[in-house]
Amino acid sequence: MPDTVEQALAIFDFYLAQQNQVTDNRIR
Repeated sequence: MPDTVEQALAIFDFYLAQQNQVTDNRIR
């Protein structure tokens, strides 16, 4: 797997984690 693809996946995972945190904060 090219490094760029791995980087993109890591950034995407990080973005999703951030979105989930925001949603959790809104629910609480």
